[in-house]
Amino acid sequence: MQRLALIAVFGAGVGLAQQTGIGGRVTDPTKAVVETVIVTATGDDGTKVKTVTNEQGIYQFPTLRAEKYVLRFEAPGFAPAERTVSLLVGQSATVDILLQLATASASIAVESTAAAVDTTSSTLAVTSAQPR
Repeated sequence: MQRLALIAVFGAGVGLAQQTGIGGRVTDPTKAVVETVIVTATGDDGTKVKTVTNEQGIYQFPTLRAEKYVLRFEAPGFAPAERTVSLLVGQSATVDILLQLATASASIAVESTAAAVDTTSSTLAVTSAQPR
């Protein structure tokens, strides 16, 4: 029975040793923190996990498997950003990100119609708004 308990404890320790983590802070171009940024970590095996930055702009994925991840950062008013990080067994990475403001684009279409000009006649037309 002791041997079985020892194997269970050892197995749990090995499983935890393979866990890694990613965390960091998200800021804007003025170095102010950005809260409620949606951060998605997509692993090479296709698994996705999401979190949101807190009021200090900090996000955390405390327990990830050791592999390569693509981190995507999305927030209203900011351009999305991506970073790739490869984690080794037992490694924790800090990935701070500076989000750029989204570019706004607008187009204005101006349409008008020109008054028709008769270029085939030399007659002068006069419109008078004077009372008679």
